[in-house]
Amino acid sequence: MGLRTLAYTERLRGNLTGARGLLERSAEIAGGAAGSAGRAADKVHAVRALALLAAVLHDLGEVDAAGERFARLRELGDAPVGRRALWEAEHALALGRRDEAREATERNIAECRRRGWEGHVAHGHTLLGLALLDGGDGGGGDVASAEAHLVEARRWASATGEVEVVLRCHELAARIALVAGRLDDGARQALEGLHVAEACGFGPFRARLAVVAARCALARGAGAAASATALADSAVAWAGEDAWARADALHWAGVARAAAARGEERARGRELLAEAAALRARLRHPGAGASREALERLGG
Repeated sequence: MGLRTLAYTERLRGNLTGARGLLERSAEIAGGAAGSAGRAADKVHAVRALALLAAVLHDLGEVDAAGERFARLRELGDAPVGRRALWEAEHALALGRRDEAREATERNIAECRRRGWEGHVAHGHTLLGLALLDGGDGGGGDVASAEAHLVEARRWASATGEVEVVLRCHELAARIALVAGRLDDGARQALEGLHVAEACGFGPFRARLAVVAARCALARGAGAAASATALADSAVAWAGEDAWARADALHWAGVARAAAARGEERARGRELLAEAAALRARLRHPGAGASREALERLGG
């Protein structure tokens, strides 16, 4: 349990390789104990280590390996609930399977509420809100319903100050505002969340929030191009080992430069978009086509 708890913390920091090693060791210990003694408690630890390992593998961009681990949980007789179900739903959502993610999360929220796990309920509402917004790099979705889920999630965030849920609320609020065209609000939510992520050491959230702030700046037009470029460049640097955050940061850093008139900037934009297109294709990211199209427009 100690190894798994430390791994959870390392994942939030962005040290994904470190988290992976801790979880592999945790699973090895729990699996050995369960195999030798057959204790139900050890099997529970083995399942929980495997679930978090699947989430970390997803973050690292090892999509098939993550999917195999999630499937293995069911082979072991586990019925995912709580964080285990949330991580699997996030995996599905990242791959564009929004209906699957939404249906699984709705069931999970009902069960978590029955058990009194309100922190998981709040996390689930942020996930449902994101699932209602268009995937990839689109700008549509059911804004009103997404806002209703944000209200539900903020009940827990406001009452407890749990940083992970606070950051998830900032990200969802910023994404909703961007889709709705409320660019000032979107930038404010993203930058406030970015400040919290920096202060509290939540690595991957820095990149994700910086990307939304960059998108808000880009939507303002040429006058905010420099700000958009700086934010997107920061997101690339902060993404670290998180393949999904890096893919999005590379895309928007490339788009920001594509708008520039100068040759050097446009050339750098082509490089970034080419890297984004390749990484997104490997991840099976819903926005892979958008990166290819943006690259083609630059003659890449």
